[in-house]
Amino acid sequence: MSAPARPLQGSRHGRSNARSGPSDQSTCQYHRTDAGCLRTRPWEPAVGLETIATIAVIVVLVLVLGAVAATEAALERANDIRIQALAARGNRQAQRIAPSVGQPGRFLGAITAARVLSATLILSLFAYLGAREYSPFIGAVGFGMLGGTLIAVIQLTVGMVVARAPEYAALRLSGVAHVTRIVFAIPAFILGLPSALVARSISAVTPDAGTDILSLVEREEAAGGVEEQERRMIRGIIALEDKTAREIMVPRIDMAVADIEDSVGDIAAIVTERGFSRVPVYRENIDDIAGIVYAKDLLRAIGNGGKDRPLSDLLRDAFFIPESKRLDELLTEMQARRVHMAIVVDEYGGTAGLVTIEDLLEEIVGEIEDEYDVARPPMEIISQDEVVLDAGASTDVLKELFGYEVESEDFDTVGGFLIHQLGRLPAVGDEVEADGLTLRVLSMAGRRVRRLRVARDRGAVPEGAIPQ
Repeated sequence: MSAPARPLQGSRHGRSNARSGPSDQSTCQYHRTDAGCLRTRPWEPAVGLETIATIAVIVVLVLVLGAVAATEAALERANDIRIQALAARGNRQAQRIAPSVGQPGRFLGAITAARVLSATLILSLFAYLGAREYSPFIGAVGFGMLGGTLIAVIQLTVGMVVARAPEYAALRLSGVAHVTRIVFAIPAFILGLPSALVARSISAVTPDAGTDILSLVEREEAAGGVEEQERRMIRGIIALEDKTAREIMVPRIDMAVADIEDSVGDIAAIVTERGFSRVPVYRENIDDIAGIVYAKDLLRAIGNGGKDRPLSDLLRDAFFIPESKRLDELLTEMQARRVHMAIVVDEYGGTAGLVTIEDLLEEIVGEIEDEYDVARPPMEIISQDEVVLDAGASTDVLKELFGYEVESEDFDTVGGFLIHQLGRLPAVGDEVEADGLTLRVLSMAGRRVRRLRVARDRGAVPEGAIPQ
């Protein structure tokens, strides 16, 4: 007669189950059956309802984080001018976000608070899932790292997508920005208190607005959003605050002026020959400017038979400015006064030159030629190391072409630099060398240098020069 079969360990009829007692049941935190301690109760699903709810909340928070991160990236990169222009045309989406683009600190604070809180909740819920389903420490750390990776991927992805069309993304996400600003206004205020206190406790250094704008322009240009001509115009506008009337004025030697004793017919000849619409009129000499006569007033007087009338009957008040007048201020004043010409006065009260509204505009848009002007290039580049230019060209040209920086308040032009180095009045053919640069006089107009040639010795590096 065969021996009875031994029950299998862990089976329903095994010895281990037979020895299970009340003490074993009390130590089981889940449901105990004949097969042992089960993780779930018979009527519960394999994944608990609490776990499902936690995962659902994580999914919602991930969507919120993606929307908020995309909104933040769009508002930071959107072009302020384009958004403001769309808002002015009545675009409701642009009107909704225009204040956030104009005042980024106020609106981006709420959006940043929403992003930080969403990311914090996602990390916390991931850690909670790991601790609940696995180990309190290993599970929490592992799932927390998984959540952090997910957050980084979301923010990186939406940032790359938004960078392709930030204005379009900002408009489409305008609703998110509006709701976030309202809901997270208080958290943003609380989170911003430490930075506000720190900012007040230290002396803030005001950034150079011009540098910020140029950085933005260069970034837009790299992305293909700004043309070369537009970039030059923006640089010209910013440079107005660093230039003075002395740097762009027509010097007194080149001014076309009339004597107050001349008749209307006499000055009409000057206007016809020179093609000017406004001519300064002096009393005894050019340092005593009495006013400005307009060509349209001359034509009106001639048409009415007043060819022999004195100029004093047609004079308009002249606008006088010092040599040190900044160009941005000058442009604003000329617009406010509605004048097109300003007489530049030196420190002794004499006439130094004149500036027209056209001169100011040329600093922004470049040279403006009349349709019948005989154009002569102010600068002819012969080679990389040689150029022919007008003596009245700014000394900045030497820095742009050869890396030679001239620092002096005694002169502003290349011709003035040559005379300063020569130490006397020049003549045609005179040459002067200065730290690797050779300047040669090509033509004169009386005692004034007209054209000169500048060449660089490649073997010599000018002192203070910028390597090419």
